[in-house]
Amino acid sequence: MKTLKPFEPKRDTQSLIKTFLKVFNGPPWNDKWTEETAKDYLLDLINRPGFIGFVGEEDGKPFGFMIGNINKWWSAHEYYLNEMLVDTEFQRQGFGSFMIEKLKEYLCLQNIYKIILLTGRNSSAEAFYNKNGFKTNEYMILMSSRFGKQ
Repeated sequence: MKTLKPFEPKRDTQSLIKTFLKVFNGPPWNDKWTEETAKDYLLDLINRPGFIGFVGEEDGKPFGFMIGNINKWWSAHEYYLNEMLVDTEFQRQGFGSFMIEKLKEYLCLQNIYKIILLTGRNSSAEAFYNKNGFKTNEYMILMSSRFGKQ
């Protein structure tokens, strides 16, 4: 049975790091995370104000994670989904959609009606989010600037 439960840092962080490395160091992302860099990055997200995270489980075994934080905006609060990952052995089986559905139910109970996230353009992740009701924001763009020694 699939469940979504609140992320508990002491209990769930090591499993999150392991799954994060497996998912993002493999296709299609092919990143180069180390255990140390992943731990530092994820602990930074977990320790942000307004942190809310979840663990997706099936029969007690974690299959995915969602971590983000509540942002206060002029019109209402928003949930910024920093990272969502589903273990590779559970992908393309409805587990991610289950997590999104349960997240939306939880946020509605908190009077939060907007989720914001970043993902790769033209990626399988973009297609997943589109399928689950997300749209590209026509008013915003992501910009970056590289500088200094690389």
